[in-house]
Amino acid sequence: MEYIYADTDSVETKYTDLNFIKGVLQKPYQYWLSGTGDSAIQVKPEERLIFFKLRQGIFIMQHPDYLAPLIKPAARSAKAVTHHVGGEPMDVPDVCLCNEEVAFDIIKSYVESGGKMDAKYRWVDIYEYIDYKE
Repeated sequence: MEYIYADTDSVETKYTDLNFIKGVLQKPYQYWLSGTGDSAIQVKPEERLIFFKLRQGIFIMQHPDYLAPLIKPAARSAKAVTHHVGGEPMDVPDVCLCNEEVAFDIIKSYVESGGKMDAKYRWVDIYEYIDYKE
C-alpha cells in the first residue's frame, strides 16, 4: 500500500515500505523539537495520521477529527502533556501515549487498511478526554 509521509520540515514523500516508519519512530525525542514538531502519514485525501514523540511516549492522532487511540483505558483520568506543533503548544492526554512497537502497529494497521483506525483501540477525542484538574 502506498502512503505519503510528511516529515518535521513538511517535506512529503511517497513510500510503500513500512520499515521506513520504524526508523522514524526510533528518532530521539529531540528530533521532534524541530520544524513543525510532528510527522504525518496520509493514505486518503483530507485525512492524516499525525504522530510525534514526547519524553513520555509517542502520540498518534487522526486529523482532522483529533481522535487518538486510548492506550491506557483503565486510567481514571488523563493529564495533559504539552508539545509544540507548528510552533503552537498542543496538549495531549498522557493515556494516549504509546511505545515505538505499539505506534508502529497502529500506523501499519492504518496504512494497510487504506486509512482505517485500528479497531483494537478505542479512539477518543483528545479535547474531551483531557482532565485538566491535577
